[in-house]
Amino acid sequence: MTVALQPNLLDQPLQRAITGDQLIYVVDSSNIEARMLAWEAGHDDLLEQFRQKQDVYSNFASQVYGYPVNKYDHPDERFLGKTCILGLGFQVGWKKLQGSLATADTPMFIDERRAREIVALYRSINAPITRYWQQAEAAIADMYLGNERDWGPLRIYKNALILPNGMALQYPGLRPVAPSEDGSTFGGWEYWNGKHWTNLYGGKLTENITQALARIVLFGQMLKINDLLRPHNGRVVLNVHDEIVSVGPSFGATYLGKFPDEKGKLKDRWTHTEKAQALFEQMVTIMRTPPDWCPDLPLDGEGGFAFEYSK
Repeated sequence: MTVALQPNLLDQPLQRAITGDQLIYVVDSSNIEARMLAWEAGHDDLLEQFRQKQDVYSNFASQVYGYPVNKYDHPDERFLGKTCILGLGFQVGWKKLQGSLATADTPMFIDERRAREIVALYRSINAPITRYWQQAEAAIADMYLGNERDWGPLRIYKNALILPNGMALQYPGLRPVAPSEDGSTFGGWEYWNGKHWTNLYGGKLTENITQALARIVLFGQMLKINDLLRPHNGRVVLNVHDEIVSVGPSFGATYLGKFPDEKGKLKDRWTHTEKAQALFEQMVTIMRTPPDWCPDLPLDGEGGFAFEYSK
């Protein structure tokens, strides 16, 4: 008896993409963690920057350097602003900031004084976030004591935070840590991660919460985009960080090649993309629509489509 093997679920659509029957659609959730942190902390000024579609990385870099920074003319300055927005919101100190910049793909070196100034500037501008770290410290104490209560979209239980989708962030064996006798450590909290004891503090818990909530939003978007594509024999095939990568119909879209624009830069040129563009815009609309538990969270999305996936 001959047994017909089932083709790999990914092989078939990816092969058809090469022949022109289907496209790779990519949509990215823009600044999702920074948006989520601002929403958790009730940081109205930062949320308004997102609603106005401002570049928050350039905005912070402009305050660091004292002159207007933009994405195209000041890539190094904006990179520092991005590093700060994505890291300092989780209570990162000057040493870690200094190290993150120095070990980047394009290293940037700042001295201790400058690093301290930048951290102080971030915390003064983003006071709602620093207050949220204090709330997180109180939440850690309540998890330890077993004081059940609601906290924003979360519910605090013994050694756990329940997320809006019913899943939990768990901190087994959570316990206070006394300061060391020699003064080298200041105490705090720790929990057993299955292999060793791990420190927990306000900024770290804030990072855990922010990433977990952002992931819930992203996975909900993946399911909706998959439902959108199923009638067209398409599907979501993977996600890369905050990107959702899908295979869907080309609707006859034709790639003509790269041609110079009015400024001499090479740009992709397509024809017959109307239906593909309309489908892509539906995906972006999904990326911009927040779930019911955070209806005032300003989301955004960007991306495109092609016959291949590339970063």
